[in-house]
Amino acid sequence: MTYSLGDSYYLSSSSYPDWTEYNVGWTASNLSIPGTATVTEARLFVPYTWDKAGVMPESVGMSFNGKSQTLDAHYSDRKGWGSYNYPYGMLVYNVTADFDNSGNAANLSNSYPGGDHVSMRGMLLVVVYADDSEPKRKIILNEEFDLLYGGADQGTTPAEATAYAPFGSIDTAEVEKATLITVAPGAGPNEGDLNFNGQMWDNVWNFVGTGEQVPQIGIAETDVTSYIQEADNFAYFRSSEDYMEASNAVLILDLKP
Repeated sequence: MTYSLGDSYYLSSSSYPDWTEYNVGWTASNLSIPGTATVTEARLFVPYTWDKAGVMPESVGMSFNGKSQTLDAHYSDRKGWGSYNYPYGMLVYNVTADFDNSGNAANLSNSYPGGDHVSMRGMLLVVVYADDSEPKRKIILNEEFDLLYGGADQGTTPAEATAYAPFGSIDTAEVEKATLITVAPGAGPNEGDLNFNGQMWDNVWNFVGTGEQVPQIGIAETDVTSYIQEADNFAYFRSSEDYMEASNAVLILDLKP
């Protein structure tokens, strides 16, 4: 599996009023896929924030490499009370049929009257491919969306501000290495706590990239080989007074020959 944010960036509705298009590109070097490989699945994740007018998902459209895409899933969450009670969420598109190893381009169009009224965290393209030259692996992809803040300012606790990603049973005798990739929009720099089967890591997520216009998507890769178990494997994202979201957890198991 490989993934990339391409040249995506945080598109602020206050900095770019009346925006109607958001374009992101990926080069072949962003997603290095062997020429002998066959792409089995390509998923495009588009997290957003501050949807002030109910723009998502009815007022947006997506094209990928010039081909119109059908929304595969829409996940959303909101605070539910008080001021600044706006929906946050993530659009998901299955772009497998239109993926191009040599490079890709996504165009999100906003048809809301006057445009704008929502901010975009960035875009994440995840590609799973098969290649006989690679070790045998099992890849478990987990996606959803939770808006999290654990702290007295919002009347919550870290325990309440927890999102769980289950992975089920694993034959540990077959596993040589286990890598957990977690995606937390809005988490960075150094925000949020990660737990896998009881092992905790603090301040895990950082935005990927540098500069003022980096995508606001925190991604962490964690070696969890020592912590996998036969049953009830799970990860959880927890906020300890961090404003963050939880969207993806991917467990990659390298299997023994």
